[in-house]
Amino acid sequence: MNQHEKLKLAGLVIITLVFLKFIVIPWHAWKEETVSDLMHTKQSYRDPSKVIELHEQIKSKLIGIKAKEDKVRALLFDETDTDSLSLAVRSYVESLAKAHGISIKRSVSRGSTDDGLLNKASFQIVFTENREKVESFLSQLEKQEKLLRVEQFNLSRNAMYLQVSVTVSGWSRRKPSE
Repeated sequence: MNQHEKLKLAGLVIITLVFLKFIVIPWHAWKEETVSDLMHTKQSYRDPSKVIELHEQIKSKLIGIKAKEDKVRALLFDETDTDSLSLAVRSYVESLAKAHGISIKRSVSRGSTDDGLLNKASFQIVFTENREKVESFLSQLEKQEKLLRVEQFNLSRNAMYLQVSVTVSGWSRRKPSE
């Protein structure tokens, strides 16, 4: 072999070594690292049966949450603005009082509020009746299918009758924003 061929061979060996050092070896290391990351990721995921089981659990919990939401919605009045709610709560309680033979002397609005999620309407009723009718009315007020809360209760005795002042509040869902 002559000098020129030896130089050519040496250059070819150097180019091959440089190619291996800076191209093939980094590529191979990157490939191994990527495969390792993929295997790790694959192992970190649950097997399909666990995913399906988890999905079923979430679905059943969602059904439970929706059932509870329906129960809460049934407790609220349907009116979406505070004025309509105030009128609905007032007429609801007045009709309940009338069903128990109670005649209301005075009915005064205590205001309505919109807290962002729910509307609240409060009003005060004043009536004079015997103890049995008052107890019956108040116990029935607590047992109604709509959410009503006695905010304030004042009672004074007047001979055979009780003078009662009750502030009642009711709630409804807020009107959705347009």
